[in-house]
Amino acid sequence: MAKRLVRTLVLACIGVLGLLYLDFVHLHRFYSAEPESWQIDSRPGSALVQVQEEVVPFVYVASELTEFVVYCLRATRRYHPGVPLLVVISGEAALSIPALKEVLRLPGVQVKLMEHFLTPGTDAHTFGQRYIHHSVVAEDFERFCFQRFFILRDIAVQEGYSRFFHLDHDMVLFADQADFLRSPADIVALSTHSTFFSVWRLPALNRFCDHMLHFYTRPQAAVEADWERFGEAMNATFHQFSDMYMLYSFVTAAQEAGQPVSQHLLVYDLKGELTPDYRAYYALMNLQQYIGWDCDLAEFRRVVEWRIVGGAGLLLPHVNGTALAGIHFQGHFCKQIATPVLDWALRAMDTVDSPAEQQEQESENDGGADGTADSGGHEAEGQGEGGGLGNEGAVAAVAAGAVVQAESREGADSALVRDAGDPVKETDVMAVMTGDWAVFKAEGQGRQDGPISLSAQRLHLRLPVGAQAWSNGGL
Repeated sequence: MAKRLVRTLVLACIGVLGLLYLDFVHLHRFYSAEPESWQIDSRPGSALVQVQEEVVPFVYVASELTEFVVYCLRATRRYHPGVPLLVVISGEAALSIPALKEVLRLPGVQVKLMEHFLTPGTDAHTFGQRYIHHSVVAEDFERFCFQRFFILRDIAVQEGYSRFFHLDHDMVLFADQADFLRSPADIVALSTHSTFFSVWRLPALNRFCDHMLHFYTRPQAAVEADWERFGEAMNATFHQFSDMYMLYSFVTAAQEAGQPVSQHLLVYDLKGELTPDYRAYYALMNLQQYIGWDCDLAEFRRVVEWRIVGGAGLLLPHVNGTALAGIHFQGHFCKQIATPVLDWALRAMDTVDSPAEQQEQESENDGGADGTADSGGHEAEGQGEGGGLGNEGAVAAVAAGAVVQAESREGADSALVRDAGDPVKETDVMAVMTGDWAVFKAEGQGRQDGPISLSAQRLHLRLPVGAQAWSNGGL
């Protein structure tokens, strides 16, 4: 019995020493970091959190994981594979288990429940008790639009982020995240009101939250005066006030107090005038700016062209030659087209050939004749002089269901392709070299539903069954 007791005590001591050692290693690594990388939260019950200076996550707040929200998250992960993705959802809303599993399968994704940040004692809860509704939008929804910024702040502190990228749940960013992080400003946004798209530094967000907490503690007359000053006049007597106007009031109040908040605005400047580069960011304000209030899918396909840009084979939407940094599927009608638009883009990018597939494909084509279909009528290659499809190149005549291929010029890194659902009119396939990229348009009767892919310098366009391709050696 004594030996057993001694052995138990020895094992317990070893376990305790092991835990102490792990704690020592953790604390040594933590405190050996530069003091400037620490963030102390002054709120009760807070702890010393090491801030991740170089990592800027995307944070989505979505009450429900509807189909289009999942597609937005999938697209964000595809276009930004190395960026942490935080998704804040409600545990009280109707939760789709398949949708949740699909989101959790995405690499680098964290899912958090918003209710954990709305409990009594939190600033979000305190604000909710003080909030005075003054909007044509439902009160619960509008209140939460304010409260989400307390949630964002608390998550940033919890995870140790000093900066983060907030996107509405109906937005997708296509441009490189680094393009938005170069500015040293406290807030990067589309305008003075764009809470729905904003890059925040934590000190600025702390100040914004403090501003909101104080806003409704003032005399009613002062609150109403700010509603009228900063809100949107709906008629002669009523001014709507939402989180967007709260942001505007915060920045203005900070400026007037001599403690300005720096902003880098992408679409509308401080005077409300369009910036020189606004076209790249305009669709982030609202897709309806381009295709109308009803967000017709056919109109989207007519206006927006997708180009494969760069070696990663990413499809980027373009309007009149300008790459769109992102799209905001705002409003009921635009949300309806988010799924088919993003589904097509993701599937199209998934058809990018691997190096092995590309080599195999090239080997199969070595015996083919330039500008003519092979004997089986299944595959043909159009190639101009010098190994590329130049201005004098040809497009091969092929049979229905065949694959049309064209070698792009050496050094080319982009290609323009039409949406696979485009309605088409007369001819079936036309390829034209313009500058350093190839234009492929599916035309003729019916719709082009096959995959489109880019592998290195080779483009593939699969034709629909029933198509009748044609050849022209003088393009």
